[in-house]
Amino acid sequence: MKPLFSILARYSRVVLYGAWFYALSGLVGDRSHETFLRPEFGWLLGLGILTLLCFGLVELARLGRCAEPSFAGAMRWLVLAAPLAYLPIARDVVLDAGAFEKRWTGFNGNGATGGQALVEQASAAVSNGLRSVTLADLCWNAEEYNGQRITVDGMIKRVPEIAEDFGTDACLLYRFMVTCCVADAMPAAILLKGDVPAEWSDDTWIRAEGTFKLETGGERDVIRLDLERATPVPRPSNPYLY
Repeated sequence: MKPLFSILARYSRVVLYGAWFYALSGLVGDRSHETFLRPEFGWLLGLGILTLLCFGLVELARLGRCAEPSFAGAMRWLVLAAPLAYLPIARDVVLDAGAFEKRWTGFNGNGATGGQALVEQASAAVSNGLRSVTLADLCWNAEEYNGQRITVDGMIKRVPEIAEDFGTDACLLYRFMVTCCVADAMPAAILLKGDVPAEWSDDTWIRAEGTFKLETGGERDVIRLDLERATPVPRPSNPYLY
């Protein structure tokens, strides 16, 4: 049994660094890191890949030496290996209505963008000559789009309080906006007023077309889209806005 522990102690670090190198290279290679991190921060993962390569080379140079197994060393190895077991589970997971309920703070955005359109990584097609915008633009630059006919993509969310205040044909259209990573993602949402089929469940992706309105006064401002047409669309390869 002791020789087995000695072999594990000798080669475990090389195996661990190799597994991390493989995992991070895969995340960067197919850009799947963008499901939890801003695209331009991919260089941080690239730096991590280079660091792992250096550590791996150092460990390869030490393979001829005998490493004594220890409890502390085993715990360090397990701490570093645990995220690797989680990666396959979290790879295709995105924020949805469950996260929306915990993070939504109202119709208003966090501040003005100075008139500059926020970037959506996927191409925003113009439908029937309507201006295509993002939900983040509508939330942060509502005055600019007030009264315009637009088209916008997002997920639907039915909220009982919204139905009570605005009618049974009202729901929310939302999408998450990432500042740094999904840990700080906040939903950009507008009121959707119109005929949305009841069989469309929460988190169904749609392309909504209609007239955008900013209603001010009273206890709160309301940003809404008077729906003319709604069409189901596939979930974008990257569902977040930046």
